[in-house]
Amino acid sequence: MGELIYSDTAKGMMDVNFIYEGEKQIQGVPNSFIGKKLETIYLPEKNIFIVGLGKKEELKLDYFRRGAARAVKTASVYKITGIHFSINTPSKENCIALLEGAMLANYSFDKYKSNEDKFFKIEKFSFPQKAKNYSKELNESLLVCKNVYLTRDLVSDSSDVVTPDLLEKTARKISNNSKIKIKVLHEKELKKQGLNLLYGVGKAGTSRPRLIVLEYEGSKGSDEKIMFVGKGITFDSGGLNIKIGTNMFDMRMDMAGAATVLSIIKSAEELNMKKNIVVLMPCAENLVDSASQRPGDILKSYLGKTVENLNTDAEGRLVLADAIAYGIKKYNPKLVVE
Repeated sequence: MGELIYSDTAKGMMDVNFIYEGEKQIQGVPNSFIGKKLETIYLPEKNIFIVGLGKKEELKLDYFRRGAARAVKTASVYKITGIHFSINTPSKENCIALLEGAMLANYSFDKYKSNEDKFFKIEKFSFPQKAKNYSKELNESLLVCKNVYLTRDLVSDSSDVVTPDLLEKTARKISNNSKIKIKVLHEKELKKQGLNLLYGVGKAGTSRPRLIVLEYEGSKGSDEKIMFVGKGITFDSGGLNIKIGTNMFDMRMDMAGAATVLSIIKSAEELNMKKNIVVLMPCAENLVDSASQRPGDILKSYLGKTVENLNTDAEGRLVLADAIAYGIKKYNPKLVVE
């Protein structure tokens, strides 16, 4: 899925055209279509999809991205396996925007759907021959988009599947046969090293809390490091300050930060980036049982500061506080991105 082709003809694929407002129409387009910003029309008999770009002087790069996304959604409905972008003077920026929009729209989390209900995915994306000059950048964009799929899969799946255990297994799989090193601080090590905030949040979880640390050394001649920290609360019930009703429904997504930073370091290694990157994923389940921390408990953080926990549903700032403090002390990063 996501094969790149370079051709000056559509060759049976959906032919995606872009026109400015008021520009000469393609034969068969109704007069009511004038090419306003992100106005679209599909001509099934010609297999042509047209995207309006609005006025030329008001053009934005994002119109190509969003137009490509709409083309993919339409092609999926009609079960068309490939789309071709007909742009007369393709620039690197336009081509990358088109591919990003197309790839990110060509995703659906349909793991639990029956085959007949699954999203029909586009297999091929075609660009004019001139765009072959940007093949390196387009392949890099393709790689990053596929890693976005990984993030979306982790964020969307059930909380009894995506646990701290699963995040660790995924991180270890990514580090295998790569330049990425992995270290994991499990429950005993968290307590030993004083990451009591992270331990306290996750001590009632069925999957035990841990801190996952990944390192990528892309610039061996430099001591500078960039540190990414992403929250990995794989389910957040709120703890004893339990959330009500629908407020709990999407809390399997409270690990989106961890999924994102995991894909960032995976992309950096695959792109052979000349940067030194450290990723920290504080992972835990914030659940309710007899081991749950209680409102009013006073915890000692990794920094040695004491924290009075007035609401157990404020778990995110606790796990991030320990992870950021640990990362800064151990790796002395030039920049921290949370």
